This record gives sequence, structure tokens and C-alpha cells, in this order.
Amino acid sequence: MKLTLEQLRVCYGETVALAGLDLEVASGEWLGLLGPSGSGKTSALRAIAGFERASGGRVLLDDDVVADGRTHRPPERRGVGFVFQEFALFPHLSAAQNIAFGLRHLPKDARAARVKRLLARVEMAEYADRAPSALSGGQQQRIALARALAPDPPALLMDEPFGSLDPALRGLVRERVVEALRAGGRTVVFISHDIHEAFAIADRIALLRDGVLQQIGAPEELYGRPTSAFVAGFLGPVNLIPGDAAGQRMSTALGDLRLAHEARGPRAAVVRPHMFAIDPGGVAVTVERRVFRGDRVELAVRSGSGAAWQVDLPTSSDARPGDTLRLAVAGAVWTVPSDGIV
Repeated sequence: MKLTLEQLRVCYGETVALAGLDLEVASGEWLGLLGPSGSGKTSALRAIAGFERASGGRVLLDDDVVADGRTHRPPERRGVGFVFQEFALFPHLSAAQNIAFGLRHLPKDARAARVKRLLARVEMAEYADRAPSALSGGQQQRIALARALAPDPPALLMDEPFGSLDPALRGLVRERVVEALRAGGRTVVFISHDIHEAFAIADRIALLRDGVLQQIGAPEELYGRPTSAFVAGFLGPVNLIPGDAAGQRMSTALGDLRLAHEARGPRAAVVRPHMFAIDPGGVAVTVERRVFRGDRVELAVRSGSGAAWQVDLPTSSDARPGDTLRLAVAGAVWTVPSDGIV
């Protein structure tokens, strides 16, 4: 199922949650909606599902208009599955009965077989007869996932689908659910506050801020080629280093940097902590803090000019607070507008 939003607006009184959002999600594509709290992610998801009315613009499912500010097709007639962040399980039904709720059109044996497969997929087979009140939050979330998968919808909308799972099970359940959905060619739009999870499962990411789309593209594109300081900073630790660009080179407090694209005038270099390397010809910095992260050593350093940077080095580094290092940036860097960056 293809999903299309055309200038979608969602308002709550005078508050604008979405200010004209344009998105197209291809059939079988996984789109991650990211952004800070209040950015409009949940409003977009609920407008697609039909739980929120569009204040303007259009929502199309396979080119069929289901909302346009006047028309509003109810959720049960859109054929889209939804995994709520609040789980929304029926308290009077067992885990298995919750999953079977949308399968009443199937013969009893087929219904029971599908419920059994779904319980196994989310690692909940032994809890089939438990009431929701007897399950932990993570267990309830797994049942909610299975219930949404049960009717085999062509498109699935998920709000923090793995957020309450225990770390030990999160990766396993996520892999099984993603594998099943991709095998069936499902179109998926999901919200996640876990950047690494979104990178792992999304084909593309749409980053929202204050109801406005900031950038959309493959995870590698947003991370490596952000269009603004906001996008660069939201997707992971970054040093935004101002300077003057002149074509493929840029003069900064880190020295003369090679650019990954043509740029001129005031810009800010996007330097991720892992892009630093020890270099005898680099800029001298003093280590102010060291944190061991298991797979790397995280350093806070300061240059003689007072510039502060975050640096990641291999765990073999023995740099300690008070030590002096010489650092350079390895490879070419991307830049963003330097507005407000000092």
C-alpha cells in the first residue's frame, strides 16, 4: 500500500501540530518519523490512521483519498494496522484473545494457528492465557504488536513499537517482527526515539520540527549530509565548527579542512567525534574529560583558542585529563549553514 500526504495540516484549536506536510511512502517501504517532542510525529501517524481529522490537505492510501479536510474515512475502513504507544489491550480478554480479536472472519482452526504463530514470533507463547493486567509493560507491548500483525494489514503504523521491551529481548523481537513484515511486503511508518533503531530498520527517515519537515532521505544521507545544524545535532553527537569555505576547502579553528561538496562563505563543518585522528601536524588540544564507553574512549578537549570539541578515540588510547594531543580531521567533511553557530 502506498501512503501519500499532501500539504497535510493538523490543528488543535490555535495550535498547529502539522503545518502542510508532504510525504510519499512507497509500497513496501519503511519510513521512520523522527523529531523532538511536539514535532508532529504522532499527529501525522494518527491522521494517516484516521484517529485525527485533517484540518487541511489530503491523505491518500493507494491513491484513494481518505481525508481532505472535508472527507474523513473512519479508521476501521482504512485497512491500516496501528500499534499504539499505550498498548490499548482489551483488559477482559487474554493475551491470545486480544490477538485473535481481529481474526473473527477466519475459521476457528486457522484463527488458532495464526495466534499461535504470532505468540511465538514475539516470544510470548507461554503467556497466551494471561490477562493484560498480569503482564509487564514490555509483555503487553509484544501482545499489542502481535495483535496489529494478526489481520495481515497491507500497511502498519507503529508508535514506539519496541520502546518498552527489555534490552535483552528488544533486538530479538524487533528482528523477528521486521523480518515478518518485510517478507510480506508491508508498508510501515513508525515513530522511534531510538536513533540507532531507526537507522537499523528504516529505508528512509523523515525528520520533523514544530510540524515542519526538516529533511527526508536514507539514514546515511541524513547522518552524513544534513541540511542544517538542527538535523546534524539531532541525529547524533557532532561538533559544528564555523569557518570560511572557498570551494573544496574551508579555513577553521581545526585548520584547513577538505570539503565533501562545493561551498563558499561562512559555513559550519559537520565533524562527528569519530572523524578525529591523532596527527603530529594537527591542532594542539588539552584533554578535559575522559569517559570509557566500552567500544571507544570519549574525550572532551579544548584548543588554545578556547574551542571545545567532543572526540572519540579507540580504547587503546591512554589520553587522560590534562594531557595534550594533536588532532586532525580524517577525510572530507560536510557543511551546513553557520547561522547562530559561534
